[in-house]
Amino acid sequence: MNLILKNLIIGLFPALLFYLLYNNVSFTVAVIVGFIISVSANIFQYKKTNKVSLFYLLGFVGVVVQTIAGLLVNNEQSYFLVPAILNFIYGSLFFGSLFMKENLVMRISREFLKRTIDLTPYIPVYKLLTIIWGAFFYFKGLIKVLGVYNLSVNELIWLNWILGSPLYIALFALSAWLPNWYYINVLKKR
Repeated sequence: MNLILKNLIIGLFPALLFYLLYNNVSFTVAVIVGFIISVSANIFQYKKTNKVSLFYLLGFVGVVVQTIAGLLVNNEQSYFLVPAILNFIYGSLFFGSLFMKENLVMRISREFLKRTIDLTPYIPVYKLLTIIWGAFFYFKGLIKVLGVYNLSVNELIWLNWILGSPLYIALFALSAWLPNWYYINVLKKR
């Protein structure tokens, strides 16, 4: 439980900082500081593991595109619309990977397991998880698009945080729990 709370707090820090900078300094400063935090997180993760995970890389690409859009257009709507579009792209990547021999969730699981095991018996559960992740990103994209056109910037900051850290933690927990449940309740009983 402490790990979940720690990750929620770590995820809350950038949103809170962006909120404070946006409201007390400027949009541009908030965007630049957000970018620096993202770059720092990627450097820290690389130094810690000597590699950058797919999730960090996808998030980093999103922040780079979002930062460029926000600074070039200097418009809050553009800044918050980019992640919505990227969510649709990420959702499409998950759904598209269903047609590959090893879908995206299987690849990510293999990366987290840090050892080679045969995941073939788990294909049904990994397909389900891939569909859940794809639907999650489409849902996030839709909610963010609606938010861009119907909410204030302050409300968007918190909407993005809620659709980020808390839901990611829940999905990671489900992604770790479901294969174990499947093993105990399906594979072991065969």
